[in-house]
Amino acid sequence: MLVDTNENPVWQGLCDRFPEKVRVLTTGINEDELMRQTLNETPTTDGTAMLRFRQLMLDSFISLKNGPVEQTDFIAHKALKMAQQNGWLDQCVVLFSMIAGGWLKEKNTRNAIKNYRLAFQHAEQLPDSSRHSLMVQSLMGEGNAWFMDGNYRQAADKFDQSAGVAQNIPSLLLEMEGHRMAGFSLMAMLPAPEETAQHYHAALMAGLAMSHEEHDTSGFLQIFRDLLNHISPNAAIGCSRQAEEYVSERAEIVRQAERAVSLADKSGIAAVVQETNRELEEKSEALFQHTLIQREQLLMQESPLFHNLLCLARYYSHRFWTPGTDIIHPLNKPIDEWPFSPLLQVSDILPTQKYTQALFCLIFPSVQESINAVV
Repeated sequence: MLVDTNENPVWQGLCDRFPEKVRVLTTGINEDELMRQTLNETPTTDGTAMLRFRQLMLDSFISLKNGPVEQTDFIAHKALKMAQQNGWLDQCVVLFSMIAGGWLKEKNTRNAIKNYRLAFQHAEQLPDSSRHSLMVQSLMGEGNAWFMDGNYRQAADKFDQSAGVAQNIPSLLLEMEGHRMAGFSLMAMLPAPEETAQHYHAALMAGLAMSHEEHDTSGFLQIFRDLLNHISPNAAIGCSRQAEEYVSERAEIVRQAERAVSLADKSGIAAVVQETNRELEEKSEALFQHTLIQREQLLMQESPLFHNLLCLARYYSHRFWTPGTDIIHPLNKPIDEWPFSPLLQVSDILPTQKYTQALFCLIFPSVQESINAVV
């Protein structure tokens, strides 16, 4: 008997080659029951009350995933009663948020908002070490509920409030995201009010205060994606479509190379592999260059405002960045080694805060300016 896993099916090739001689045996593991069994078998040193509470928390979580909201609400309130009796305020916050999430899944925003506010009220009573982070989570949850309800102004207010609380953690990431979501909420209003620019600029400032390494994992560039999509949704769609075509065409190039090697005579297979690899690299690089140039030509058709914002985004990322799906070099060559340049050149001069603020304001002009532009 040979054993592998769904995550790492090392013997799948054997199954594919000899299907008539291989019998695959699988175990029907229920993930929820496995979690329950693990919890019950884990030694605990903090008493039977905490063990019972954890069991109720787990049942609440499982119900949130799979069950009706009424069931989730019922089980979570049993756990909530224990948490309140034992003074576990942080667990009360988690449970109220869980209940709110259940109602939000059912699109019952009124009940969701009520429970997110209860979570916030309990979070306010916690010590400094955990208070602010749980307050931010509750405010963002309520903001999402207001957004789902179509009340974008209320959503923006809650996200903006979360950004202010995040400064007390302190967390530049949560501060940035709070400001960004406040702007994103206002952007859903038609027309978007001019203070949308202020929220997005505040998000930019918080993001720029992070290290360069944090930019890659923080969602910093989502600020620019939001704004560029607002100016021209079709640009991002077009870039993503070209990326999909690139992936599909490169996969076909790889299949052709594999087919050529499989048909080669064994006596000369080494030479065939070497020649095939050379052709594969050449065709892949040519396709990559063709795709990027096509994408640049597409972006050059956009407005000067779009170009200025794209250049700003590229200054903080790389010179071929776009708001659509990104593609990587087929040979993993760094950008500095690519033998071609973007059509839209990016300045090496550090953008000033005054410039970025003015640029963002151009995206969301006042109502009177919009009327004058139409006239």
